[in-house]
Amino acid sequence: MGILKEKSRIKRQWEQPVEKTEPKPLYRLLSGTSSERIKSLATSFHKAEITKGQCEVWKENVDIEEGDENFFAAMFRKRTGSIRIKSEPSTAKIYLDGKANGYSPDSIRNVSPGIHEVEIRLDGYDVWSKKVHVDAYEGIVLNVLLQKRAGSIRIKSEPSTAKIYLDGNNISYTPDIIRDVTPGIHEIEIKTGGYNTWSKKVTVEAGEENDLTAVLQKRTGAVSLKSEPAMAKIFLDGNAIGLTPDIIRDIPPGSHKVEITLDGYDTWRKEVTVEAGRENALTAVLEKSASVVSIVSEPAMAKIFLNGNAIGITPAIIRDIVPGIHEVELTSDGYYTWRKKITVEAGEENALTATLQKYIDSIRIMSNPSMASIYFNGNALGLTPHRITDLKPDRYTVRIVKEGYKPWEEVVSVKSGNETLISAMLKYELVRLRSIYDQLPVSHVYSLPHLSIHETNKQIFHCHSTIKHDYEQKTINESKVIIDHTTELMWHQSGSKDYINLKKAIKWIKKANQKNYAGYNDWRLPTLEEASSLLEQKMVNNNFINPVFDKKQWGMWTGDKCGRSNAWIVIFVNGTMNQSHVGSAATFVRPVRSLFVQRADVTEQSSTAQEYCNKILHQQIVNRKMFDIIPVSRQN
Repeated sequence: MGILKEKSRIKRQWEQPVEKTEPKPLYRLLSGTSSERIKSLATSFHKAEITKGQCEVWKENVDIEEGDENFFAAMFRKRTGSIRIKSEPSTAKIYLDGKANGYSPDSIRNVSPGIHEVEIRLDGYDVWSKKVHVDAYEGIVLNVLLQKRAGSIRIKSEPSTAKIYLDGNNISYTPDIIRDVTPGIHEIEIKTGGYNTWSKKVTVEAGEENDLTAVLQKRTGAVSLKSEPAMAKIFLDGNAIGLTPDIIRDIPPGSHKVEITLDGYDTWRKEVTVEAGRENALTAVLEKSASVVSIVSEPAMAKIFLNGNAIGITPAIIRDIVPGIHEVELTSDGYYTWRKKITVEAGEENALTATLQKYIDSIRIMSNPSMASIYFNGNALGLTPHRITDLKPDRYTVRIVKEGYKPWEEVVSVKSGNETLISAMLKYELVRLRSIYDQLPVSHVYSLPHLSIHETNKQIFHCHSTIKHDYEQKTINESKVIIDHTTELMWHQSGSKDYINLKKAIKWIKKANQKNYAGYNDWRLPTLEEASSLLEQKMVNNNFINPVFDKKQWGMWTGDKCGRSNAWIVIFVNGTMNQSHVGSAATFVRPVRSLFVQRADVTEQSSTAQEYCNKILHQQIVNRKMFDIIPVSRQN
């Protein structure tokens, strides 16, 4: 590498005059260890140039005077070029002719002309090298794209000669070594006929080799199994698999034996051919196994009950019994019931011999309705109907209890050698309903007792009463009434002949009281709680009301208010409750009276029920505390 230095020194020396015919040295040129003297130059200006190899030309203008000697010293500067290097990725080491020369991107200056070798090195990438020719005063630009150092994957498979796929491309067959794989994550798939595809994602490191062994699984089929009835045991080739319904997977292709078994049913068998990648669907309809139980008794002619169902008299042979545990009972008048639990196996015969024992003292308890709880001397005994045996003559307390009914209790005497029969007629439990009128918003309907609401549409409620009524139809003074002993309410069997507005309904009731309908003058409008108690769950004679009532009155007013000008009504033709304007001829009137008097809203005690009802009517008509009677255009 030349260093540019220029140094010129001219020294003039005046010597003694000499003859002109004898030339004198005028120049002395020095360069390194070399020197040159140039003689006999004419006096004038001269241009001196000195060249050397790969160096720049040294030039100087010289004024030559006669008799002078000039001295020059020339310092040469080599001619050079440059190399500009960029790489992707950057910060790679640069080597020029084997010597480190910085990191990319960079420029190498003062490069001597000629051929040079450039190398770019970066960990994880292949070495990039190139020989370049550098010219003096010229610059070379190198853009280097480094390639990631490749790895390799060695692959074997069982079985061999399977196709190898690298990132979805079929490249070879096993066994093989896949070379020049770029570092990173790759997906390897191994495929061959009759086997499931084997796949794995591998991470390839630069300069490293991954070793893979793929054990291929044979492609299998499946069998979908159902049975009637379900929950039957499944056997495949003699091995228990599970219960129906089920799908058996991973079955090798070929012929297989399927068996379905269930207690009490004949075994179902089938041979099925399984194909790879396909699913067979089988439905096994099981046939009941024939089982037999033979029964004889002493004495004969006893009634036979199997699991509580009468099936004949002894002696008898019972066929087609479902396998499992069953209870056999034999009954005969004057004898204790004979009971035994037997286990019936499919296809087998059971033989039973029963010797009945004469009973001594007993009590047979029945009730209407049945399935009521029995308490015998305070101890829970079971449900009606029931028979208590082995009793000694004595007095016993029997109590019958059922939800929704009044408890029944009686003390019975058991006599020696006899069976005492008790028949309890249960009565509905008394239900008290609100009989005092109220301001009843729509939201309060949901809290009404003894009411089941099926559906709501805006402010219309489709519902039914949960009360178990005890209706009695009576004719008093040629007037028909319905007495509900459950709620202690007496109703008009019919009511008004026409549908009217509320004001006329109140007047209609007033006239009925003046006429002492059925001998009473305390008839009134029902509350919503009382009126809705008549709604039945099922429709009879096109009405959701018991047929003991006249069906002409398909609806009825109540005395409960909803807002300023509306009152609640109950409609039996569709089993609903809603509101209607008090001035509208919306429905009928069906009066009611209480068999008891509730005076919670009366500050002064009324001496009679008539006085009480008069006060209620006074509130409705005179003071209008419960309703604002606003006429509308349509009235009857």
